Amino acid sequence: GASRTDANIVAALSARAVFAPNDCTLTYTAGIGGAVVGASPQTVAFGADGTEVNAVAGPGYHFTGWSDAVTTASSAVLHFGAYRLDIAESRLTRDGLPVALRPKAFDLLAALARRPNELVTKPSAKPSSAAVSSIVSRIGLAPRSSKCQLGSNGSSLA
Repeated sequence: GASRTDANIVAALSARAVFAPNDCTLTYTAGIGGAVVGASPQTVAFGADGTEVNAVAGPGYHFTGWSDAVTTASSAVLHFGAYRLDIAESRLTRDGLPVALRPKAFDLLAALARRPNELVTKPSAKPSSAAVSSIVSRIGLAPRSSKCQLGSNGSSLA
């Protein structure tokens, strides 16, 4: 923190502490035998998410992991409301607590989350009615129609 002590005061004083959010720089690089596809570097606000990047192996190579011990080639974490969707780790949490979803239901949620504010049609997502029901019941939302859409700010599933 920042501290101050005013001395020898002879008149009224009003001072406001001013704060600015910390920005974080995300830098992705590739070692020999591959490439990183996606924006790098990225500057994001503290607590915000970066955009997805992918590690792509060149001929004769295969991906073994990132230097920070993440072992999936794609890196994406999305937030909507109280939820955090870690696509790379196939994990959904609400307020930090795990939300259990079957693999097909998770894949459907990820397909919707990757395409905010777009209608995702059955041919591209291929959800079963059971998968849609699973997501709706686990997340505790009631769809207004048979069309599910993730808002542009990621805050609702309608």
